[in-house]
Amino acid sequence: MTQLILDEAMVREPNLWVPGRAPIGPIQADLSHPDMVGCVGWWPLHHPVHGLMDMSGYGNHGKLVGGLYLQGWFAYSDASRRPYFDGTSGYIEVGDIPQVNFGSGSYTLHAKISTVDLDDRQSIFGKDEASGRQFGLEICSQNTSASRGNFRMIVFSDNSTYRWEDTANNVISAYTWYDVWGVRNGDDFNLYLTGEGGALTQVGFSTSGGSWPKTMQDASSPLRIGARSYASNEDFWDGLIYDARIWNRALSTDEMIRIQNNRFAPLYPA
Repeated sequence: MTQLILDEAMVREPNLWVPGRAPIGPIQADLSHPDMVGCVGWWPLHHPVHGLMDMSGYGNHGKLVGGLYLQGWFAYSDASRRPYFDGTSGYIEVGDIPQVNFGSGSYTLHAKISTVDLDDRQSIFGKDEASGRQFGLEICSQNTSASRGNFRMIVFSDNSTYRWEDTANNVISAYTWYDVWGVRNGDDFNLYLTGEGGALTQVGFSTSGGSWPKTMQDASSPLRIGARSYASNEDFWDGLIYDARIWNRALSTDEMIRIQNNRFAPLYPA
C-alpha cells in the first residue's frame, strides 16, 4: 500500500456540509432538487457507512471490498472519514444495475478524485469485464512520458469494439484534488476537469464523425467504483474518490459548476 499523506490545505473542501460539523447519522436526498434530475446513481463516499448509500433513490448501495482504509478528513474538527483505495485490491462494488445500460443515449459520469500514482492505469468508474464490456472513466497513465497524467472515457458496442476520448497528457497531478466529468451528449464525448481552486475546463472532445460505435452494448457486468472487473486488469484506484455520480442525461457546464460550488445541496439528515 502506498501511504497517502494529505495536509489540511490539500484536503479542505469548503462545501462539504458545515465547517466544524461533519455529518452524523443517516442521510437522504431531496429527489426534487434540480441536481437530482436524471441522476441514476450517487454515492457520496463522505462517510465509511452512510456514504455508500445510493442517494439517487434507486437503492443500488455500494459495498466496500478488499483493501479500503479510513482516511481522516482533518479540515473539520470532528474528522469525517471516508474510504481510501489502496491501489491493489480495494474498490466499491455496486453490482450489475439496469439504470446504467445507456444504449445510444446521453449520460454523465462525475467524481472528485485524488491519486498518489501516475505510473499506472486506474479506474474511477468501471462496468467492464471480458464477457460484458460497457463503459469506463479512468486515468490512463502508462508510466511513460507519452501517456501520463491523462484521463479517458470509453464505451463498448461489443466486447472488442470500443471508442474512447482521451485528454492531453499531464492534466492530472498526484496528491491534488480534481472534479472530473465525462459527458456523452448524443454522439459527442466531452471531458471536463476542475482543479483545486480552478475553473471548469473542457479538456477533451470528440465529434460523431467516423464509424466508431454509437450504441453501448447491453451486457451483464458489475459496476465498480475504484476498479473494473476485467480479470487480471482491474486497474485499482490508489488514493481517494468521493461524490461519485451518474446521470442518464448530458449535464450542461452551468449545472456542473453549480454542483461543484454547492456539492451536497440535495442531502440532509434523515
